[in-house]
Amino acid sequence: METVQQYRKLLRSTRPAARCSKSKRTAEPLSTPAIAADGFLRQSFLPKWTDAKEPIKATKETETEFYASLSVMAEKHGLSLMDVSGRPYPYNLLLSHWDAQRKLQKQNKDADLLLSQNENGKVVLCNNEAYMTGSTLYYIPVEPLFRLIRNRAKKKSAELILSVCSYLCRIAGVPYFRENSYLGWQYEMIEEWVIEGAMDFENEKDYRMQLSAIEKAEYIGDVMGRRLYNGYHLQQLENRINSFQANDHFDKECLRLAKLTLSLTTDYPNNNIFSHLTEPDNCDEVVMADQYISFVCEIQGSLFEEIKQMVNEDFGNKGDMQQPLSYCYYDEGCNMDTVSYEQKLFPMMEDLITLLCEI
Repeated sequence: METVQQYRKLLRSTRPAARCSKSKRTAEPLSTPAIAADGFLRQSFLPKWTDAKEPIKATKETETEFYASLSVMAEKHGLSLMDVSGRPYPYNLLLSHWDAQRKLQKQNKDADLLLSQNENGKVVLCNNEAYMTGSTLYYIPVEPLFRLIRNRAKKKSAELILSVCSYLCRIAGVPYFRENSYLGWQYEMIEEWVIEGAMDFENEKDYRMQLSAIEKAEYIGDVMGRRLYNGYHLQQLENRINSFQANDHFDKECLRLAKLTLSLTTDYPNNNIFSHLTEPDNCDEVVMADQYISFVCEIQGSLFEEIKQMVNEDFGNKGDMQQPLSYCYYDEGCNMDTVSYEQKLFPMMEDLITLLCEI
């Protein structure tokens, strides 16, 4: 079976993904430009002023508020800032902002340090932090787990993965293809086309094979759906971890994923995949999270080839991609809101897909 890296190459939309924006634009390849000191000195570098109804005027009061906010930010992230005491105003602000942005991006390359105003009208720094999923489709197949459950030699491993998938379904909010979801709609359309004769088949055998694949997806989807939505499997996650003995590499990976899932339940009890998603102005032009994240029956065979083609054609007509995004305002009441949950969840889902593909 294909690994998730190979699988990812096959499932890229025809246009490169970009961060969801409020204005129409053509999609551009994602990249994080390198910031160099000489580059900064060669051009006019201005901090971004956002969220204000009118442009923020640079004054000495602005300088005081800026450095108060900068101090909060440095403490929260453990950053050592550049000494700009010998620089004139307002160049000192520009240089401090550049330095802070550069060091913050070493912790998270997608961080974007902006200037804004809080509800009291004070100038504050704001960290616009995103988790860039790229153009990866996080489609988690349940058919391999369905087969693993029937393997008595791997019963304990199957139970661990069942608990992991139950968390993703019940708590993380990953859509299920047998429910009212984007992929569920794709399956229904293909079934209608096959039954109504709208799809061309070379012979009767191919038609029967596609119809059989649809029936298989429905059966396995219903069986596994009942298991994943059963709260018992999630409740047993910690007990299954504590009693599990790993015998090979596969078992160790199952245990590692289960432990990661348990840490998500304890460290982020109120988070899910929608925690840091904002609704775009025009959803028709954006690939939504519940479209590129989902459970699916399997990721091979003629049925999935049809689904993959339909998804890629749909996504190819959209310029942007809905990405997790958080805002953290560095003021007296600073409450660190980051995408650390997503930074753990999405790699875990990638590893889960890889593991399921190896079954």
